[in-house]
Amino acid sequence: MTAREWKNLEVLNAQKFLVGLKQIYDDLPMHRMPRDFASLRRRDVRHIGEARRCALFCYGVGQLLGVRISFADHESRDYDYVGAYMHENRLHYVPSQMKEFVPVGVNPKAQLQGEIDKLRKYRDSSDLVVAMHINRKGFFRLSELNLSDLPIKELWFFGAKEDSAQDWLIIGNLLKSNAVWHEFRYPEA
Repeated sequence: MTAREWKNLEVLNAQKFLVGLKQIYDDLPMHRMPRDFASLRRRDVRHIGEARRCALFCYGVGQLLGVRISFADHESRDYDYVGAYMHENRLHYVPSQMKEFVPVGVNPKAQLQGEIDKLRKYRDSSDLVVAMHINRKGFFRLSELNLSDLPIKELWFFGAKEDSAQDWLIIGNLLKSNAVWHEFRYPEA
């Protein structure tokens, strides 16, 4: 990713995107909408759900690192989004792939290890950051997951701590022994 390429993308502020999306949800009678529409799973609104996941990831990591991370939709070989942040007066780009461990109601047979194993298909992705939205209730032990030999730079998990989706947890980089976790609240303004 070059500065010129970045300038040509529609860059979104993660916090503003999330606040705006919440305002839409608050203003519309979502309880009357078809479930696949309200959950942003229907084909014509799925891209909004994917952007929401990216915004949540960028916002959460930004809260952890104390920086503002913006993002842009930019599908390429192995990634869907590019995050960017300033550090030491330099703009850093982060090619990112958003994944989701879907709710039981969407796919009751899905297994977290199976979703992780799908990441092994990426080749030549030493700069790729994968963020997996853990979108179901339950518990798992990180020590029981096989994360060895993943051909990516970083792996992060994030998810809501409760049904209201106001409090969130993010943990990563899971490919390093010093992974950290951070709690954050869904932004209000």
